[in-house]
Amino acid sequence: IIQNLFPLEAIKTDELVALLRQDNYSVQLSVSSKLEEGQKVEVNVTPLTDEAIAFYQDPIPVEFADGYTRFMFDITCEGVYKITMEKKGADGSVLATLDTYYSFSYSQEYNFFPDRELIGEE
Repeated sequence: IIQNLFPLEAIKTDELVALLRQDNYSVQLSVSSKLEEGQKVEVNVTPLTDEAIAFYQDPIPVEFADGYTRFMFDITCEGVYKITMEKKGADGSVLATLDTYYSFSYSQEYNFFPDRELIGEE
C-alpha cells in the first residue's frame, strides 16, 4: 500500500525553476536552469480568456534580458495567461518544460489604456 501512496521517484523537476515579479504592466521572469553548451531556455506567453485572446492578435513579445535566464514582457489586458518555459537542447529538442498559469488584473486607477470613447476617438 505504501508504494502506491508515495512516489518512488521525485515528481518535482529541478530542471527549470521560475520566479515571476510583476510591476504594474511589466513582468520580469527569472528562470534558473543548468545550461550546457548550446542549450537555451525559451518562454511563451499565451492568453486564455476571451478578452485577452481578442486583444492580442499576435504572439505576446518576450524580450531576453541577461542572456537566457531573465525575460521581460508586458501584459496590458487583464485575464488568465499560460506561461510556458522550455529548456531546449542544441538540436532544438525539448529537454524540460514548466507551465504556470497567472491571472493579471488591474484596478481602474492603473488603467493607462482607457477605452477609446473616453478619449474622444471613434
